[in-house]
Amino acid sequence: MSEVNRNMWDAVEEETKMRVRFRRFPGVMACLLGVLWLAALLSVGLAPRTAEAKPEYFSGIGACFACHSAPTPATCQGCHSHGTHSSTGMTGMNVAGATNKTSYAPGEQVSVTITGGHRPDGQSGWIRAILYDQTMKELVRSSGPTQGIGKCCGNTGYPITLTATAPTTPGTYTWNVAWYGNQFDKGNVGGTTVFGPRWTPDSTNPNHGQEIVATNSFTVAAPAAPAISLNPASLTFGTVNTGSTVTLTAQIRNTGTATLNVTGIARAAGTSTEYTFGPAAPLTIPVGGSNTLSVTYTPTDASTDTGSLTITSNASTSPTSLSLTGTGSVPSPPSQPAISLSLAALDFGTVAVGGVPAVRTTQIQNTGNAALDVTGIAPAAGTSAEYIFTPTPPFTVAAGANTTLTVTYTPVDVGTDTGSLTITSNASTSPTSLSLTGTGSVPPPPSQPAIGLTPPSLDFGTVNVGGPSGDLTTTIQNTGGASLEITGIALCPGTSGEFTWSPGSPLTVAPGAGTTLTVHYTPADAGTDAGCLAIASNDPATPSANLAVTGIGNIPPPPPDPQPTIGLTPTSLNFGTVVVGGSVSKTVTITNLGTAPLDVTSIGSCNAASAELTYAPPAPFTLAPGAQQTVTISYAPTQAGTMAMECLVASNDLATPSVPVTLTAEAVQPPPPGGLDIELEHFKATKKVKVGQQVTFKLEIENEEESSGETPATLVGMQNGVEVYNQTIMVVVEAEEEETTWSFPPYTPTAAGKIAWTVTIMDDSSRTNQATATTDVKGTKKKEKKEEKKKMKKVKKVKKGKKKDND
Repeated sequence: MSEVNRNMWDAVEEETKMRVRFRRFPGVMACLLGVLWLAALLSVGLAPRTAEAKPEYFSGIGACFACHSAPTPATCQGCHSHGTHSSTGMTGMNVAGATNKTSYAPGEQVSVTITGGHRPDGQSGWIRAILYDQTMKELVRSSGPTQGIGKCCGNTGYPITLTATAPTTPGTYTWNVAWYGNQFDKGNVGGTTVFGPRWTPDSTNPNHGQEIVATNSFTVAAPAAPAISLNPASLTFGTVNTGSTVTLTAQIRNTGTATLNVTGIARAAGTSTEYTFGPAAPLTIPVGGSNTLSVTYTPTDASTDTGSLTITSNASTSPTSLSLTGTGSVPSPPSQPAISLSLAALDFGTVAVGGVPAVRTTQIQNTGNAALDVTGIAPAAGTSAEYIFTPTPPFTVAAGANTTLTVTYTPVDVGTDTGSLTITSNASTSPTSLSLTGTGSVPPPPSQPAIGLTPPSLDFGTVNVGGPSGDLTTTIQNTGGASLEITGIALCPGTSGEFTWSPGSPLTVAPGAGTTLTVHYTPADAGTDAGCLAIASNDPATPSANLAVTGIGNIPPPPPDPQPTIGLTPTSLNFGTVVVGGSVSKTVTITNLGTAPLDVTSIGSCNAASAELTYAPPAPFTLAPGAQQTVTISYAPTQAGTMAMECLVASNDLATPSVPVTLTAEAVQPPPPGGLDIELEHFKATKKVKVGQQVTFKLEIENEEESSGETPATLVGMQNGVEVYNQTIMVVVEAEEEETTWSFPPYTPTAAGKIAWTVTIMDDSSRTNQATATTDVKGTKKKEKKEEKKKMKKVKKVKKGKKKDND
């Protein structure tokens, strides 16, 4: 019912009261009543449905002044405009509020358009519209000249747009709008006012109040922004030889919510150009993605180079710094062999034709630091075939070692024979020449002995003081026709006592035969020692033959300082499929392969913030040379997805300060709670097999729930403390299904020993089913015998070592 209708009905009521008061004047009152009734009927039938408060409404008839003080009639047309009804029956208000967007940034302006209320088109008047937040705190209301009621004097009224600031906290919000007016504007249906459930009366203004409705929901979200991180944040190249290169990598990661644009990568001021990198900027990295930055260090001199790379991006923390450090080192000269001969010339002296051949030796020495490959030995042009030699090439002489070259001279006629042997090798000075000379003579009378020494001199080269003695041999030959009696062997005057020999005298050498004399050189200090051994015999021509000896004593440098060396097996672990909320563990073995204690300082993933990986035992810990430590790495995912990262084991190994272990897994969500109720009825594995035979598996399950689905089943096998099998399959079950049978891929053991099998099935977020089985693996008979022999050898070796210690 419109305001004017209400006013008219009030006027009729007032007239009725007046008729009672003035019933003594029936004629006058009857006339007046008729006029009033006619006016009321005309008002109801003809007046527009709006509160067109004319100036007289504030005085004589009395409509608006009951609720409002009279405004200036000359400037405004009436009270408040009550909006548009949903029908001519005026039983609906159609009040609604809508935001201009569904998503805003924190603090952004929100515009809310309010429609509905009661006001026919073409009319104007005052309006009161109010905007509340989600807690019904008033944010803003329409403004007007008096009483804060609203638009006035010619404005079009509804719809009304009010603005306020969006919340600063991200989330989903629903605001509220209110239309203010007279409760009778909704109309009376059977004498009852029909308003919405949130109609709120105004305690200070009778018959007035607010019709409150909710707006649409909208969200407040922080603006998307990229974020940059480096893993690792620094690169340590260690010691690198000049002329060599070492390349390390770092991951540029986008941990933000918008695309990361890397606009520049450059060396910081003072950073050596010995560091190069790639790829060059610009780079675009999506949300959650990464890009590998490779940095190469190529030192040009022996010094420590520190610096950094500056990475410029659209992240708020730009620029980002990647620290670099490395040390250049001048490498040792390349390893190569070097050849020398202990005797560069062999003199066979006079040898009787048809008598005992003369034998001389020289040492082919490798004075270099790489293997010496002797590929050929041949007589030079013009050298007599009366000279033959052993050994026949090819042969190899290790660095610092030597090989005896034996040359035999068998003259066939009288005369002097000179020549040489050409020795070809992989030494830079190849070929090498060995001079030869000898004289054939008429054989001595058969009744006389004749002494010969092959070789006539021994050069021990360099022998370390305190080390093993240098041992060389010569052959005492009897080229005569009678027994040669060696009556004495002694040091020549001035010859050092560092030379000793065996066997001692007396010795007898038959005609045409020879005996070996071994000379030992054991230097007591650094320096050159030269002299001879005087060998006395019954040779009438040479009663004393001298064997020349020479050697150099050397004090070796101290052994290198002990260093630790890290060994890690395996270098990659695959956890398979892991259910979120569950956990799978794998092991790696860290071994100290060096000669000094290995300090393991840290073990961690490339994503240092990840709590899904744990390590036991945790670092730091120390391993003695030859010791091992098994580390258990456990993966307990908190969300589904693929995991691929590196676990870095850091230590005091200078050559390899950090060793990576690649970790991979696939995390899956468990079935919805109550979705599956799996009963693991039976699990079987082959009980007994031999090495090389297959182990097969049988799994029987039953679903007792009314829903169907699939869930992972994981089988793990442990043998001798090592995980040898880890497979996950997806099992599909129907609702209330009887037993179904599944199998895992077969396994072929390679070693003897019991294997413990554990199968795990998760049917909801709180329940895990497990079953176990055991397989006894026997070795083959041959393999068992071989293993038994190995054990016996180890026992004998231990006993021998203990005996040696006791001695």
